Amino acid sequence: MDENFVLHGPSSPYEPAKGGIGVEIFRAMQLYKDKIAEFCIETGESSTYGDFLVRSRRVAMHLLSKKLKKEDTICLCSENQMNIVLPCLAAKLIDVCYATIEPTMPEGDLIYLFEYLKPKVLFVSKTAVDKIEKCLKEANIKCDVIVFGESQKYTSLSDILIPTPGEEEFNPVWIEDLMETAVIFLSSGTTGKPKGICCNHYSILSQAINNALILFRKGIINLSNFSYNIDETENESSEVNVLLYAPFQWITGIISLVSATFMGSTRTIGACFDVEKVWVAIKKYKPTCMYFAPGQIVDLYLKRDPNETYDFVDIFITGGGPVKSMHLEYMNEMLPKAVSVQVLGMTENTGVLSCFRAKDPRTVELQKKYPTSCGELAYGISCRIVDVDTESPCSYNQQGELRIKSKYLMNGYYKMDSTSCFDADGWFKTGDLAFFNEEGCLTVVDRLKDILLYRLYNIRPSVIEEILVKHPAVHQSFIIGIPHPQDNELPMGVVLLKEEYKNKVTPEEIVEYVNEKVPDDRYKIRAGIKFVDEILRTPSGKIKKIEMKKLIIDGKL
Repeated sequence: MDENFVLHGPSSPYEPAKGGIGVEIFRAMQLYKDKIAEFCIETGESSTYGDFLVRSRRVAMHLLSKKLKKEDTICLCSENQMNIVLPCLAAKLIDVCYATIEPTMPEGDLIYLFEYLKPKVLFVSKTAVDKIEKCLKEANIKCDVIVFGESQKYTSLSDILIPTPGEEEFNPVWIEDLMETAVIFLSSGTTGKPKGICCNHYSILSQAINNALILFRKGIINLSNFSYNIDETENESSEVNVLLYAPFQWITGIISLVSATFMGSTRTIGACFDVEKVWVAIKKYKPTCMYFAPGQIVDLYLKRDPNETYDFVDIFITGGGPVKSMHLEYMNEMLPKAVSVQVLGMTENTGVLSCFRAKDPRTVELQKKYPTSCGELAYGISCRIVDVDTESPCSYNQQGELRIKSKYLMNGYYKMDSTSCFDADGWFKTGDLAFFNEEGCLTVVDRLKDILLYRLYNIRPSVIEEILVKHPAVHQSFIIGIPHPQDNELPMGVVLLKEEYKNKVTPEEIVEYVNEKVPDDRYKIRAGIKFVDEILRTPSGKIKKIEMKKLIIDGKL
C-alpha cells in the first residue's frame, strides 16, 4: 500500500492488438478447428471449434442480410444450450452490439428491457417463446425473432445454419478503436430497473487473458500478437476442460467463452443445476477446472460420494456470491488434490478484480490462511478503501467502501449518465464494504448497495419494499439480505409497526401479504419479518441498513 493508501495489482503482460474480438476469435476458431469447443451436459452433444466457425459465420451472414447498423443491438434470451454461443460470436464477427437477457425474469422487467435495448434481432429459447412474444407486444417492439428449435411462426436457428453462398470468403469486420462497446451486460440497479453495462473490445480481450493467466495452471494462450504457455513447458497436450453453469448474461459466461477460444480449450456447460446430474457429468467429461457458486458447492458436498476420487480436476473455483470458510473446506474435502480458490469479479470491471492465483503456491497458501478473503488484486487493478461517512482513506484492516481504477472499467451505463458512479478523483464506487489486510488480501464484508443475491438472481429490495410499505400495519420498513449457505441471501423485512397495530398483527401475516403480491417467486420474503422498535438513521436521514443488519444477525435486535 502506497502513501495514499492505494494498492496496485501487477501489470498485465498482454496488450490487445487492433482488430477486435471478432478478428481474434475468428483466427482462433480456424487455428483450433479440430478441437472440442463445448460439451452440453443436458443433451450430451459436442461441437468443435470448426463447427462453431461454420455456424457462427452462417449466422453472421444472415444478420448481414438484415442491413443492421453499428448502433443496432442483437439480443439473446435463452438458457445455456448447444449453439447458445452463436449469436454472440456472429455479432462480434460483423461488429454489432450484443446483449443477453435472462428469460426467467419477471415480465415487467422483460418489457422494460425490450423498450430499453430495442433489439433488432432476438434469439430465443423454444421454451420462452410465448412469454417473450407477449412481452415484445407489450413493449411495442418489432424485431426478427430466431428460435432455438423448431417453430411454425418464427425463423428457426436451423433454417439459417444451412450452407450459404460465399461463406468461404467471409471475413470478420476489423475494429480500429478497441474502446468501442462490444457487449452490453445487464445488471440490476440499486433501486431502479436493470441497466446496461457497456464493456468494450479492449477490456473483454484483456480480461479473457487475465482470467486464463490467473485461474489456470496449464494451457497455451494463442492470439495474433501474444502467445504464452501457462505451465512453461513444451507440453502441447496440456488440455483444459472447464465445467460451469454460469448463464450467458453473467460476465463469467462471456469471458470464459473468449478465454477458452484463445486457448483452444473445452467448455462443459449446463443449463439447469441438478446436483446428481452434475456428479455424473464430472465423471463423464472429466473437467480439469470447475466453477461453481457458493450455494452450489454446498449442494455438491451434501450429495458427494466420499469413496470417489476425481484426480483429473486441477482447479476448483468459486465466486459470484458471499464465500464462507466452510465453502473452501467443502471444496478441499471433495477434491483434495485440486487447488481450491475463490475469485471476486465485477461486471463494471469486465471480470476479475481480485483472486488467489492458482499457479502461485504462495497465494494458494494465503487462501488457506484467509479463507474468507477473495485474494490479491488482479492484473491492471488499483484499489483504495474509503470511510463510508467521511470518505477519508482507510489503512489496513479498516472497513470502508471499495473503490477501483482500472483499464478494464466499463464505458458507462447504456443510455444513462454514469458520472455519479465515480468519485471526484475518478475512482469507481463499487458499493461494497471491504478491507485489506497487511498481506494485501481483500475481504468483502457486505454490500453498501441494496442489491441482494438470491441463488443466482439479483434481487432489487425496492420491488419488495414498495409492496411491504402498503400493508396497513406498516409505519416504516426496509429489506435486508440474511446470509444463507446455499441460497446466498434470503430477503428479510424489517418493520416498524404503527402504534395501533402493535400486538395485533403477526410477522407471518405480513409475509403472506407481500408474497402474494410480488411479481416473481424470487422476490418472496424467505427470511421472515423482524419487528423493531426503532429504525436507525444517519444525520441526513438515511437508514443504517448495514448496522441494523449486523445487530439482527448477531441476535442483538
